[in-house]
Amino acid sequence: ATFKHDFILRACDMLNTNFEPNRVTDKLVSARDAISPAIIDHFDRWGQNSIANWTHEFTVMRNFGELRPDYMFQFIRAKFGLPEPQVLTVQVDPPHAGIVRVHSITPSSFPWEGQYFANVPLDVEAIAGAGYTFSHWSGIPNSDPELVVNMATPRTLTAVFNPNPGSEYGMMVNEINYHSSDANDAKDWVELFNSSSIPLNLNGWYLGDSNVDNQFIL
Repeated sequence: ATFKHDFILRACDMLNTNFEPNRVTDKLVSARDAISPAIIDHFDRWGQNSIANWTHEFTVMRNFGELRPDYMFQFIRAKFGLPEPQVLTVQVDPPHAGIVRVHSITPSSFPWEGQYFANVPLDVEAIAGAGYTFSHWSGIPNSDPELVVNMATPRTLTAVFNPNPGSEYGMMVNEINYHSSDANDAKDWVELFNSSSIPLNLNGWYLGDSNVDNQFIL
């Protein structure tokens, strides 16, 4: 049961993120726009295909991306004998005071929504940001930052955080090393410093840049 549940949850995570229709469409449009300046020369060189056909095939792929999540949710439902998926909404109060991990997903903005199935225990965790501590959940009578919820109905969970006096600075990037000389070969590394007076939970933290695909889990 554990493997089956993990498989279903991971599939839901992917459908709620990587295969979310708007994200897929954005990726397709970006790829189309990147190669479109060269496509006429490509057709001329090989003497086949046309703009009309190329545009049609793009529309086919876009439609596939838009319809895929709903189809896959229904396929998973039928395969494992599950009820209809329900929408989970997670929020943070006050804004930017922390984050909420939903199984393998750590959303970068809130509120966040995703679909999950009943009878497949879903793990959720509230993670306080620098200068805050977790207080409680709004939407469920529980003050434990880690929850296991059953998505039998649509549910909204709000992680409520309190300011933590004396920990305003929190985690800092203290030192970075990259592109060392071959003679030193010190590798690439980052040193983090907790300047607060309390331990900080780094679960769900990552290093990234403007490319959302570049994320390095701490």
